[in-house]
Amino acid sequence: MASAAQSCTESNELQLDSRDNYWFGGWLRWVPTSNEMLRAAEEKILGYVRNTYRSWFVKTKSGDRIRTIFMNNSESDDKTPIVLVHGMAGGIGLWVQNLDALSNVRPLYAFDLIGFGRSTRRKFPSNADDSEKEFVNSIEEWREEVGVDKMILVGHSLGGFLSYSYSIHYPERVKHLILVDPWGFPERDVDFYEKHDFPLWLKVVRQIMITFNPLSGLRAAGPFGKKDFYFICIQQRVNQQLQDDKLFFIIYHAYKCILI
Repeated sequence: MASAAQSCTESNELQLDSRDNYWFGGWLRWVPTSNEMLRAAEEKILGYVRNTYRSWFVKTKSGDRIRTIFMNNSESDDKTPIVLVHGMAGGIGLWVQNLDALSNVRPLYAFDLIGFGRSTRRKFPSNADDSEKEFVNSIEEWREEVGVDKMILVGHSLGGFLSYSYSIHYPERVKHLILVDPWGFPERDVDFYEKHDFPLWLKVVRQIMITFNPLSGLRAAGPFGKKDFYFICIQQRVNQQLQDDKLFFIIYHAYKCILI
């Protein structure tokens, strides 16, 4: 499908660590993905966008490079912009069915959270609260660099959780908060495992599993998980006009790449 949109991108791309993508120095690719494949998948899915957009990497004061797009088909620069924050293992491309409609109403930004999509990937603290602070701080640093004073913050899934946390820390920057199927977590019961007599084997399995990324199974499956992943995540879950490989590839490569 041809698109009327025009994009402006920086030439210097984020480089992934190739050691995680290959066996035997690149002779055999086990995880069939790369930064280039993710870039190509993003371009293909954004091909559905009709309105003009600008895309670039926002460099924050912490050194992160946050993949960003901006759209404004509303003929007004005075309206408070909408800022979209994607969910777990998502990215800019997964908003494709919303971008045109929302940017027709007011200015619109969408970005890849750090650790996701094409944004900087770095090691996060093992403590959940510290990791949450890093996400929130990165959103604030992104806002400062982009120059947005106030925003209508729209968060989906994990993005909803982080958007809510951001609004608590920086309420003066959020005009409206919209949460779409947001994550939420009850307070952890630190004595839970002491209160229950679990078998030893289950405790061992738990200790092993908590060391892995939630999406490690997909990465470990390499090329063999591709067909099942397509069936589970794509079939009958998207608008009929997107029933092709474009949406599949942006999700697949986004899922794979964040496990670097």
